[in-house]
Amino acid sequence: TDTIYDGNTKTVKPNIIEGSVIGNDEVLIEIEYFGDRINSTLNGFNVVISSISGADADNYTISNMGNITNFKIELAKIDSGVSFKDEVRNYDGLSHRLEVTGELENVSVIYSAQNIFREPGSYTISVTLTKTNYEELILTATMTINRVAMNITNLDLKVDGIDDLRYGQAMPRITVLTEDGSATFKEGLSLAVGTYEYEWEFTPSDSNYLKSTGKIELKVNKALTTISISGLTGIDQFQDAIQVINNFGSVLTSSGLRYKFTSEKGIVYLDEIPAIPGNYMVEITYEGDENNDPVTYTFYYYVEKSQSNDWVWVVSIGGAALVGLVIVVTLFRRKRSN
Repeated sequence: TDTIYDGNTKTVKPNIIEGSVIGNDEVLIEIEYFGDRINSTLNGFNVVISSISGADADNYTISNMGNITNFKIELAKIDSGVSFKDEVRNYDGLSHRLEVTGELENVSVIYSAQNIFREPGSYTISVTLTKTNYEELILTATMTINRVAMNITNLDLKVDGIDDLRYGQAMPRITVLTEDGSATFKEGLSLAVGTYEYEWEFTPSDSNYLKSTGKIELKVNKALTTISISGLTGIDQFQDAIQVINNFGSVLTSSGLRYKFTSEKGIVYLDEIPAIPGNYMVEITYEGDENNDPVTYTFYYYVEKSQSNDWVWVVSIGGAALVGLVIVVTLFRRKRSN
């Protein structure tokens, strides 16, 4: 008989040795059962040959009449499509479980550890399946939760001073509007005049997320420039006293520097210092370069004759000057002797 549990009542068919019944003699063997013939039990069930019948039964005897034969019903296997599979998920802040699937009616499922996973990592657990009349089944699976980059775009970022960025400034600060972390421009970058893309890096405040990067387009203007005059103690030091300084404090080369003297009579001296006494408007112009803006600085000076027949040069700042500075310089021009 098939002794594996199948939910049906088990029956036993006697095994009659070939040739032990002559010709077409009619011999029937009757058996009796004792015990549970459906479920798998420790003791199983017993079978006893109780009698022999049939038209020719009187001509035969059974050697093992009354003997008891024991049968045990074997446990079946839980294999009807039951599975416990590995899973891979991306971190989303939610809890996840490993699930046993398949035919689980009347099946007890016991996990070896807590079957709830949220944080990134790799988690392996076992599950034990038990069911009456079935073998215990142990399955193992792994839950892997990967760290991923948070979905941050340029719309989530605010660049300080983005409407007036200037050459020479430090890379501007970035504010993350979602408040989910911090962002900075990639180390080593500097602002260049023009419109270019600059790479940023986002660091999430939740360590379960990966850092992410992106690029944002910035328009950078030339550096603002100013002209200052210092140490002007004589007209012969005029050129040396002029300095062009940009908005982050760098002193620029004197190339591209022009100056113009205009007398009250409209006489113009371009890039030269006039020798004739009188009132003059002076315009100093820096023509700029690829990184620095042009600028014009205006002031006035006049020459008057002193009592000692020397010339006194007095320089004052005009209202159009870009730097709030007043300079009074006394210059001496000696009168030639006859």
